[in-house]
Amino acid sequence: MSLFTKIVLVLAIVLFIVFKRRIRVPSGYRLPPGPKGWPLIGNAHELGPYPRKQFQKWAAEYGEVFQVQIGLQRWVLFNSPEAIKDVFDKQSALTSGRPPMPVFHNQVSGDWRLVSMDYGPKWRKLRTALHQCLSPKMADELRPGQEFESGQLLHDILTANQNEQNFYDQVRRYATSVVMTAAYGQRIASYDSDDFHQVYQIMDELNVAAQPLGFVANDIPILYQLPEWMHWWKKRAFAMRDRQTRIWSRHWETLKAQLSADKAPPCFARSFLESAMKEGGLTETEGLYLGGTLVEAGSGTTSATILTAIKYLMGNPRVQERAFEELSKVIGSDRLPTFEDEASLPYIRSIAKEVLRMRPIVTAAVPHYNHTDVFYKDFLIPRGSNLAVCAYVPHYDESRVESPNEFRPERYLNHTLRSAAYANQGDANLRDHFSFGHGRRICSGIHVAENSIFIVLARLLWAYEIRPSFKIDGSVEEVDVGDEAFEPYSFNLEPKRYKARFVPRSETHAQILEQNWIDSQGGYQMRGTKVDSEGMVV
Repeated sequence: MSLFTKIVLVLAIVLFIVFKRRIRVPSGYRLPPGPKGWPLIGNAHELGPYPRKQFQKWAAEYGEVFQVQIGLQRWVLFNSPEAIKDVFDKQSALTSGRPPMPVFHNQVSGDWRLVSMDYGPKWRKLRTALHQCLSPKMADELRPGQEFESGQLLHDILTANQNEQNFYDQVRRYATSVVMTAAYGQRIASYDSDDFHQVYQIMDELNVAAQPLGFVANDIPILYQLPEWMHWWKKRAFAMRDRQTRIWSRHWETLKAQLSADKAPPCFARSFLESAMKEGGLTETEGLYLGGTLVEAGSGTTSATILTAIKYLMGNPRVQERAFEELSKVIGSDRLPTFEDEASLPYIRSIAKEVLRMRPIVTAAVPHYNHTDVFYKDFLIPRGSNLAVCAYVPHYDESRVESPNEFRPERYLNHTLRSAAYANQGDANLRDHFSFGHGRRICSGIHVAENSIFIVLARLLWAYEIRPSFKIDGSVEEVDVGDEAFEPYSFNLEPKRYKARFVPRSETHAQILEQNWIDSQGGYQMRGTKVDSEGMVV
């Protein structure tokens, strides 16, 4: 047994003893119930590749609040809308922290990545700077770019999906280009480009770094207190950090050069350099990582939602037919849907909400953390707990959702507001879904994401009938939407690669897609500024 292995085992046992120390519970309160776990690993072995099933079982057994031990960390899960609202919204000043992940945040992220940053003055300052780019008003100003990018997506599917597989990366390109344009003012025109592959390389690295045992010192933070020369993991962590910093720095420097030449389009990086950095006392490194955070958080989540929607639509021709009826009535067959049509397309918006209900992208979200004791009803939530929500529990609660396992977008026809509006309402039971998070750490890109999803679904369903692929024997492939159809052990719940046929509604529809793409080469208005088809200021 090596010296490092001995150190890990000894410290793990010591920490386990400390972790299991008796917690003083005030009179009238109790700890949340939960399953018994094994020493050191707790209940981690019970989660499996798709943890949501186990979380749902525990919720059914223990109720609206329960705790489990995952490794050496206490996780407290909140499963009812009332509990979520009380703990994450009403007590957000106490529950907006992040669990200590010293390797992920300090070494891989250089203490710059907002998603893993603990709650405090620095986080609030950076969040404010990011919000200035992602407010509802600013998000709506990105709509011309989303219409442009969705136009390319539809054209790419028409002309370059003969193998019935390329659409997967075409959707990814669309989502990545939207957020890259918002962050750095730079498009991703092809999924074969280095820029595209580098973004997904970063996300793959972050997924590995954040996984249990991705870096042992994240799971046993006391190891991080060892002298740095004993951090046997640091070479790999610093290599990730340096590679990611080089990638985001290159985009940042490109934008600065464009700014000097009066060619920089409106975007987060430009706004940061022109105002936020001076007014907020922030650094360029913080700015380039904020821009990177926007891309990291908005690329994979949005594309995964759209790809999930395509899969569910492919298996539910009834939903496609009803959507096309609505589109035909409102749009006709001589033009593409635009954002101006959104208010008249409630069924399309309902499809997006139903997809986010059935398949929330993050199984238990990124956990929050409490540095002081928190109380809910008669429960004591001890300080130092990971606080999480498995959205599947309220999403599939039969007392809230009729026939929750059925894909029925019509259940949302009376939900006319955006998801952020429902999240901010006082009555937690009125919330449409819980896929965008909670409290002060609710997804900052919620408005951009909803716009990206809506315009693609509206245009795809207007232009195409989405059908399963054929087997070799000529029979139709079954559409699998079970857990096994999604990537296991993944931070974002993304469908495994699959095939789909996109059949144009008519020759007229196909011609309009062609002409729209030709016409769009003249550029578009981005936040009041004319940019060309490459996103550069004209």
